[in-house]
Amino acid sequence: MMTQLEKGIFLQGTDFFHDAPSETLNAIGVIAREIGVVAGEAIFAENDPADAFYALIAGRVRYLRGGEEIRIREAGELFGLWSVFDGELRLVTAVAVEEARLLKVAYDDFQDLILESMDLGQGIYRVLAAEIDELVA
Repeated sequence: MMTQLEKGIFLQGTDFFHDAPSETLNAIGVIAREIGVVAGEAIFAENDPADAFYALIAGRVRYLRGGEEIRIREAGELFGLWSVFDGELRLVTAVAVEEARLLKVAYDDFQDLILESMDLGQGIYRVLAAEIDELVA
């Protein structure tokens, strides 16, 4: 199992959190829960409520929409993130291709972090703004 510090360092290695302040990463490391899944196990399903986002530590995850594969997520990637922010239902099903280890960050815990600390909230929103800028550039 990863320590809080290791979780923060791992998250900093993701595209989404690479510019996040260390305080933000440490705080997320506290609430991130390490979980394991077996090959073929669904992590979430299309039309499920978005209750968490995930960071893939090891393994691969297949995205399916309407039963058709649309993408493979690799170790080091975040997934399920945007549904958490927009409050909508999941648009895809995520299934482990092989045994995988993940960090799971519950939506409620993440929201509590943002509300508890103005600095932390601003750090997360800066990361979001930079990500959106990259997407539309």
